[in-house]
Amino acid sequence: MQGMMEKEKVYFFTDYINHISYKKFVAIVREKNIPFGYIGSRNIESVIRQIYQEMCK
Repeated sequence: MQGMMEKEKVYFFTDYINHISYKKFVAIVREKNIPFGYIGSRNIESVIRQIYQEMCK
């Protein structure tokens, strides 16, 4: 959990996280007011493009 502190944004790749862990992590980022998003692809180029586009908003 310490690795999430002081981050600009946290991304969850929900294909590889169980429901209990997901709920735990989401509770932490909400408590700490850390913005978060979801990675919806396994294609690394698509993921990079998605994160880049969100950073440019």
